Amino acid sequence: MANRTFNAPFLNHEKFIYQNLPIGHYLGNNFWEMRAQLTYEGNPDWWIQAGYYHRRFGEEALYGEFNTDFLNATVAEGYSEAFPFGETRTQNGFQLKSYFTPVPQLTAQLRLAYWLEAADLPESFVLGVALGYRL
Repeated sequence: MANRTFNAPFLNHEKFIYQNLPIGHYLGNNFWEMRAQLTYEGNPDWWIQAGYYHRRFGEEALYGEFNTDFLNATVAEGYSEAFPFGETRTQNGFQLKSYFTPVPQLTAQLRLAYWLEAADLPESFVLGVALGYRL
């Protein structure tokens, strides 16, 4: 069983992808997420956010064959699909994000995360830094 939102029954070029990623969300459509977060806005040029995230996701059927098992029975007859489907993985933990604009054209972002369950990530601790320049 598999959700077919981005998949297509006939040709690969009919699948809803861009650069081999599902259109709509980078995780595809086979996940659910719960988050609790607090945001503090120091001023319009700076904010910080802390939160707890819990995400459960399964296989991405977009890259597999289009299954047609749903044609064999209706929901009234008892047909159902598990969600998330396939082998599922869990990611949950804490994340701290900060965004700062020192001058109108320059932005800086910092992200710290500690994952209690890291799913597919190679490490439990993640540090991300990004700098941007607006043209």
